[in-house]
Amino acid sequence: MIIRKPSDLHCSDVTPKQFFMDRRRFLTAGSAALGALAMPFSLRADTALGPLVKSPLSTSEKLTPRNIVTEFNNFYEFGTGKDDPARNATKFVTRPWTVSL
Repeated sequence: MIIRKPSDLHCSDVTPKQFFMDRRRFLTAGSAALGALAMPFSLRADTALGPLVKSPLSTSEKLTPRNIVTEFNNFYEFGTGKDDPARNATKFVTRPWTVSL
């Protein structure tokens, strides 16, 4: 096992105390600078992006209806059919929720 002597270097030798104590102002200024850099990009969101090319992965299929997407379930707690949970879980009470052993 290697036993090292304690270093003679203190934290205050590396970073002057005034800079260490002023770190919050530094972080605030840095955040403001990043926000200022990001601002022009967010302002351009409403402008035209130029000619867009359709993805080769795009399809012409119609979107799945919302009720089918939101009711589809793979869990068996309320039934084995894909639409059973949407029908059978309507009276399931989640609050107040308690756990007991």
